[in-house]
Amino acid sequence: MAQKRKQEHLLKLGRSQFANRLYTNLDKKRLPENKTPRFKLSNLLNSDLWIWLTKTILSNLGAGRYPYQTYTNPAVDNGVYTIPDAVSAGEVHVAILGDWASNTDESDSIGKQAAEHQPHYSIHIGDVYYSGGANEIDDNFGIGGTWPKASEGNFALIGNHEMYSHGKGYFTRLLPYMHRKTPSGSLVPQQAPFFCLENNFWRIIALDTGYDCLKWFIHSTNRNLDLPAQQKAWLKEQVFKKPDDKRGIILVSHHQYITAFNGESEFHNPADTLAQYLGIELPVLWFWGHEHRFSIYGSCQVGKGIKAFGRCIGHAGMPIEILPKITPSNPARDKKLVLFDNRCREKLDNTLVGYNGYAVLKLNQNKLTVEYMDYKKLGGKNGVLVQEEWEINNGQLEGKTIVDYTTNDSLSHHLKNIPNATGKLTLMVNDIREAIK
Repeated sequence: MAQKRKQEHLLKLGRSQFANRLYTNLDKKRLPENKTPRFKLSNLLNSDLWIWLTKTILSNLGAGRYPYQTYTNPAVDNGVYTIPDAVSAGEVHVAILGDWASNTDESDSIGKQAAEHQPHYSIHIGDVYYSGGANEIDDNFGIGGTWPKASEGNFALIGNHEMYSHGKGYFTRLLPYMHRKTPSGSLVPQQAPFFCLENNFWRIIALDTGYDCLKWFIHSTNRNLDLPAQQKAWLKEQVFKKPDDKRGIILVSHHQYITAFNGESEFHNPADTLAQYLGIELPVLWFWGHEHRFSIYGSCQVGKGIKAFGRCIGHAGMPIEILPKITPSNPARDKKLVLFDNRCREKLDNTLVGYNGYAVLKLNQNKLTVEYMDYKKLGGKNGVLVQEEWEINNGQLEGKTIVDYTTNDSLSHHLKNIPNATGKLTLMVNDIREAIK
């Protein structure tokens, strides 16, 4: 079993390609746990690392992204898979974990806890740390890893960290670990970094925002990222063939549509692309990662993009740094943020960090329940921090209830006239219902 990292090694990690690949190299030479090096560049510039760093820079001068994979034979596999409307036990469970694959004790705990739901489908929405290398993928998803294997299908999206190694590990190593079960019972590896799970009431559409997320050479964030051309063609030809389709839309992606927090970016082009098929009137639910902070937004719409209820769940494995003052970037974004988790779990390396978590979608006919789960079931009702209920009726997505189950250390209700939660708080007052209305 691979030696685990400590979350301290992931604090203030940043999004530098060179630093992350440096840390990947160090992981290959791990010391005993009591001699684990501090991953700070200023302390690591010995001759061996200089050689490695030089090779990394040279390799990027002419390096391109790993060839994209799509559905080459749509008659056999078009990436659109039928799931049940319900199962004999009632609900179909879909576990969603964002930014999970950090190979830490915390990610192990989250993986094991998510497995307790006995998910029918599990989706990792991106980021294998540090740079999606083969050894890192093996540590998290292979033998000894604690990815919550689902009974019917396991899927993974690309994040920015997988692209720090040009996507090679993702396409050649991670996709073969992921698989779906066919009606005959055979297991088929995931073919492409986008897919759709659908039944008669709901469509879970997984988008690849990772492949185009980095700029050439220095690999800084590409704020103008869009869905690759192959994915756009797939959406047009396989997913949105019927303009009068009235099923509820649930999106999952690595990158966020909007954000309320300083220092983060918004990525609008995928929402603009989707508006060509969905229009801008009917809302969707959109789950994303990238930011390592559980947060819930009310209905938002930017420019020519779709209308979406955003939920950031990129907090499954990375340390969540608690900020003393969290303020929205501007008044317009202020209105979209409904609540977020800024509770402190402990201090790591003199940094206050919060709680890891994930989400479970429970589908039963036209009803959808979403449970946002807490690390080691510490903060809410049996580990549930927030629960929301939705229905799809004749094409209309209807939010029914949203409940905050936190006690003493409550979630931060951003809207000013909402008091702190002490005990169970049923969020039915007008302002907090913006999360579902």
